[in-house]
Amino acid sequence: MPKDPKANGKKGRRSGRQVLKDHVQRGKKFTPPLMEVVRQSGGDARIEWVRWGLPELVWMALLLEDHGPQRGCALIIELLRASRAAAGEPQGRTFMLASDFASMDDHQRQALLPALVAPPLSGLRQTLARLTKFYPAFPMGWLAGESAVDGAPGDMEALDDLGRVVGRYMSRRDRRAMVLQTAAVVGAAASGALKLHHLDDPNLIIQYPDTDESRRLAASVRAMMNFALHQTTNSSWSKEFWRHGRQTTRCIFPRLEEPEIASFETLAAANMAGTAFARAAFDEIRSLYERVQPDLDCPARSEVLFGLLQRQAQIAADLARLPPMWVSPWGEMANRAMAEALIRLKWFATRDKPEHYEWFIDYGLGQEKLHIEHLSRLLEEGHSQADAIREDRQSRGEWLDEQRYSFLQEVDVGGGTHDLDLRKMAEEAGCPDLRSLVFQPLSSAVHGPGTQSVGRTCTDA
Repeated sequence: MPKDPKANGKKGRRSGRQVLKDHVQRGKKFTPPLMEVVRQSGGDARIEWVRWGLPELVWMALLLEDHGPQRGCALIIELLRASRAAAGEPQGRTFMLASDFASMDDHQRQALLPALVAPPLSGLRQTLARLTKFYPAFPMGWLAGESAVDGAPGDMEALDDLGRVVGRYMSRRDRRAMVLQTAAVVGAAASGALKLHHLDDPNLIIQYPDTDESRRLAASVRAMMNFALHQTTNSSWSKEFWRHGRQTTRCIFPRLEEPEIASFETLAAANMAGTAFARAAFDEIRSLYERVQPDLDCPARSEVLFGLLQRQAQIAADLARLPPMWVSPWGEMANRAMAEALIRLKWFATRDKPEHYEWFIDYGLGQEKLHIEHLSRLLEEGHSQADAIREDRQSRGEWLDEQRYSFLQEVDVGGGTHDLDLRKMAEEAGCPDLRSLVFQPLSSAVHGPGTQSVGRTCTDA
């Protein structure tokens, strides 16, 4: 259920608009309202254009490439009209999708074939034969005819050309793919398969995405196409298209540009500047430490606060001395660690209770004890690196015993700071944006595939 809007009034929460307020929350997952409606009806609101949609519409892409947008769109319209007429205007089939043609019976196919040899569809067969030549399971292959398929080029150059055509339509929001989807909508409407109350001038899509009018048209077209593309999920033809494609062609990866390597003089100058910054940072912390009177009643306060400051300075100094890390995932990881430490510093400064500092230190010691226990487990299991593990365990155990005897140390497998996670700490410290706009986005550099940065790169729906 959506979160209770009264929650904004709770102590520690900031007022104003609640993020994702209209979404449905289940545990830590927030579902958009439209997707929730579809899910409640047993469907799936996600559209996978490349995986399921494009193979079903690839025949339209070939027509647009072979005959141009105007002539290609006219052929699409005429084929949809003829197909619906031959099938008796069937319910549930628009004939936009290649798989719709596989469901036609012999009588319907015989009724459609005469239209293919007469104008304006007489040039259609050669285009369909291009794909059928390499994909015998193509649901529209019977439209091409055996003679056209036999006469179609079957060399590697022709296969590579097919691959290039498919590659041009891989991004659903690119201009070519939007022209394709607009042609599909216009064809379905002209054939009577789709009833439209209003649609802007379809020719505006040629200007996409450079004008407001073309972007509005594109948004309408994508919304209408979603209903058709829902039917493509788990399409047997789409599965065969990609399976057979992997068997007949090799994967072509984009050529990566070699990173520009700075000269030795540039790196040396940057390292000197970074070293100067590092010295200044540590001098500032040392000066601050000397000015602050230690709290003998709560020595943990100075240990925790200056420990976090030392961590910040160390990370910043390392980054300053290594400019190539500034734009690499390592730099993002470092900035994430600094954002986390800053949230904790602000939280400690806001709350400033002795028990909080004790909890923080106790949690860290408990984690060290837990690590030592895992090392002991590896030794009991007869790990191949037993000597190195034994040395590491001994070193860690000696350090832990210097802080607190390990047999007296508790282990907390929770959040560590009095059952508070980082989100709650950021809210209580008055810096929720530091977590949501800095720490959280940078987490993608740590967690890798499936997170935000990779999602932006790989998702196109």
